[in-house]
Amino acid sequence: MQIHQKLESIRQEHEEIRKFLNAAELALARASGDDWAIRGEVLTELREMDGKLAGISEHCRHEEEDVESPFANFLDEPSLAEMKSEHDRLRLLTSNFRRELKLATVPRIAEVVTRGQDLLTELQRHLKEEESLLAKIEEGITTQEKTLVRFAHSVE
Repeated sequence: MQIHQKLESIRQEHEEIRKFLNAAELALARASGDDWAIRGEVLTELREMDGKLAGISEHCRHEEEDVESPFANFLDEPSLAEMKSEHDRLRLLTSNFRRELKLATVPRIAEVVTRGQDLLTELQRHLKEEESLLAKIEEGITTQEKTLVRFAHSVE
Protein backbone atom coordinates (compact mmCIF):
# COMPACT_ATOMS: atom_id res chain seq x y z
CA MET A 1 0.00 0.00 0.00
CA GLN A 2 1.36 3.42 -0.88
CA ILE A 3 2.28 5.59 2.07
CA HIS A 4 -0.32 8.26 1.30
CA GLN A 5 -3.03 5.59 1.18
CA LYS A 6 -1.79 4.17 4.49
CA LEU A 7 -1.89 7.62 6.09
CA GLU A 8 -5.44 8.12 4.84
CA SER A 9 -6.44 4.68 6.10
CA ILE A 10 -5.16 5.51 9.60
CA ARG A 11 -7.00 8.84 9.51
CA GLN A 12 -10.22 7.04 8.58
CA GLU A 13 -9.73 4.63 11.48
CA HIS A 14 -9.17 7.61 13.78
CA GLU A 15 -12.40 9.17 12.52
CA GLU A 16 -14.30 5.96 13.29
CA ILE A 17 -12.78 5.92 16.78
CA ARG A 18 -13.83 9.56 17.27
CA LYS A 19 -17.42 8.69 16.30
CA PHE A 20 -17.39 5.88 18.85
CA LEU A 21 -15.91 8.16 21.52
CA ASN A 22 -18.66 10.72 20.87
CA ALA A 23 -21.36 8.04 21.21
CA ALA A 24 -19.75 6.74 24.41
CA GLU A 25 -19.54 10.28 25.77
CA LEU A 26 -23.27 10.80 25.17
CA ALA A 27 -24.03 7.50 26.89
CA LEU A 28 -21.90 8.44 29.90
CA ALA A 29 -23.66 11.80 30.12
CA ARG A 30 -27.05 10.02 30.16
CA ALA A 31 -25.81 7.72 32.93
CA SER A 32 -25.03 10.71 35.12
CA GLY A 33 -28.71 11.50 35.68
CA ASP A 34 -30.90 10.49 38.58
CA ASP A 35 -33.23 8.21 36.61
CA TRP A 36 -32.29 4.64 37.56
CA ALA A 37 -34.10 3.16 34.56
CA ILE A 38 -31.95 5.26 32.22
CA ARG A 39 -28.85 4.31 34.19
CA GLY A 40 -29.71 0.64 33.68
CA GLU A 41 -30.25 1.18 29.95
CA VAL A 42 -26.95 3.01 29.65
CA LEU A 43 -25.10 0.32 31.56
CA THR A 44 -26.37 -2.22 29.03
CA GLU A 45 -25.47 0.14 26.18
CA LEU A 46 -21.94 0.63 27.52
CA ARG A 47 -21.45 -3.12 27.90
CA GLU A 48 -22.49 -3.56 24.28
CA MET A 49 -19.63 -1.19 23.34
CA ASP A 50 -17.07 -3.65 24.68
CA GLY A 51 -16.12 -4.84 21.20
CA LYS A 52 -15.35 -1.29 20.12
CA LEU A 53 -13.18 -0.79 23.20
CA ALA A 54 -11.28 -3.98 22.40
CA GLY A 55 -10.94 -2.70 18.82
CA ILE A 56 -9.21 0.45 20.03
CA SER A 57 -6.58 -1.63 21.80
CA GLU A 58 -6.15 -3.66 18.62
CA HIS A 59 -5.82 -0.45 16.59
CA CYS A 60 -2.94 0.63 18.84
CA ARG A 61 -1.22 -2.72 18.46
CA HIS A 62 -1.65 -2.56 14.67
CA GLU A 63 -0.05 0.90 14.51
CA GLU A 64 3.02 -0.49 16.25
CA GLU A 65 3.38 -3.88 14.58
CA ASP A 66 2.13 -3.45 11.00
CA VAL A 67 5.12 -3.66 8.64
CA GLU A 68 3.55 -0.84 6.60
CA SER A 69 2.88 1.37 9.62
CA PRO A 70 4.00 4.94 8.93
CA PHE A 71 4.73 5.27 12.64
CA ALA A 72 7.06 2.27 12.68
CA ASN A 73 8.70 3.25 9.40
CA PHE A 74 9.11 7.01 9.79
CA LEU A 75 9.37 7.87 13.49
CA ASP A 76 12.74 7.93 15.17
CA GLU A 77 13.34 5.34 17.87
CA PRO A 78 12.66 7.62 20.88
CA SER A 79 9.37 8.86 19.37
CA LEU A 80 8.28 5.33 18.53
CA ALA A 81 9.18 4.13 22.03
CA GLU A 82 7.16 7.00 23.51
CA MET A 83 4.18 6.13 21.32
CA LYS A 84 4.40 2.45 22.33
CA SER A 85 4.56 3.44 25.99
CA GLU A 86 1.49 5.63 25.54
CA HIS A 87 -0.32 2.78 23.78
CA ASP A 88 0.54 0.45 26.67
CA ARG A 89 -0.89 2.98 29.12
CA LEU A 90 -4.07 3.39 27.04
CA ARG A 91 -4.48 -0.38 26.73
CA LEU A 92 -4.22 -0.68 30.52
CA LEU A 93 -6.77 2.10 31.09
CA THR A 94 -9.10 0.51 28.54
CA SER A 95 -8.70 -2.94 30.06
CA ASN A 96 -9.39 -1.59 33.56
CA PHE A 97 -12.50 0.24 32.34
CA ARG A 98 -13.79 -2.85 30.52
CA ARG A 99 -13.29 -4.97 33.66
CA GLU A 100 -15.05 -2.41 35.86
CA LEU A 101 -17.88 -2.14 33.37
CA LYS A 102 -18.50 -5.89 33.56
CA LEU A 103 -18.80 -5.71 37.35
CA ALA A 104 -20.75 -2.43 37.53
CA THR A 105 -24.23 -2.15 38.98
CA VAL A 106 -26.75 0.64 38.54
CA PRO A 107 -26.10 2.07 42.05
CA ARG A 108 -22.33 2.16 41.33
CA ILE A 109 -22.56 3.59 37.82
CA ALA A 110 -21.16 6.96 38.93
CA GLU A 111 -17.71 5.33 39.31
CA VAL A 112 -18.00 3.86 35.82
CA VAL A 113 -18.98 7.26 34.43
CA THR A 114 -15.97 8.96 36.01
CA ARG A 115 -13.50 6.33 34.77
CA GLY A 116 -15.16 6.28 31.36
CA GLN A 117 -14.94 10.05 30.98
CA ASP A 118 -11.27 9.96 32.00
CA LEU A 119 -10.59 7.21 29.45
CA LEU A 120 -12.39 9.10 26.68
CA THR A 121 -10.42 12.26 27.45
CA GLU A 122 -7.14 10.33 27.26
CA LEU A 123 -8.10 8.62 24.01
CA GLN A 124 -9.15 11.92 22.41
CA ARG A 125 -5.90 13.56 23.49
CA HIS A 126 -3.93 10.64 22.08
CA LEU A 127 -5.73 10.82 18.74
CA LYS A 128 -4.79 14.50 18.46
CA GLU A 129 -1.15 13.63 19.14
CA GLU A 130 -1.18 10.91 16.51
CA GLU A 131 -2.80 13.22 13.97
CA SER A 132 0.04 15.66 14.60
CA LEU A 133 2.58 12.87 14.06
CA LEU A 134 0.83 11.83 10.85
CA ALA A 135 1.00 15.42 9.58
CA LYS A 136 4.74 15.56 10.32
CA ILE A 137 5.30 12.22 8.58
CA GLU A 138 3.31 13.38 5.57
CA GLU A 139 5.19 16.68 5.46
CA GLY A 140 8.51 14.82 5.50
CA ILE A 141 7.39 12.46 2.75
CA THR A 142 6.14 15.32 0.60
CA THR A 143 9.48 17.10 1.00
CA GLN A 144 11.32 13.91 0.00
CA GLU A 145 9.06 13.47 -3.02
CA LYS A 146 9.66 17.06 -4.16
CA THR A 147 13.40 16.58 -3.77
CA LEU A 148 13.28 13.38 -5.85
CA VAL A 149 11.28 15.10 -8.58
CA ARG A 150 13.73 18.03 -8.68
CA PHE A 151 16.65 15.61 -8.76
CA ALA A 152 15.07 13.58 -11.58
CA HIS A 153 14.49 16.74 -13.62
CA SER A 154 18.00 18.03 -13.05
CA VAL A 155 19.53 14.74 -14.22
CA GLU A 156 17.62 14.88 -17.50
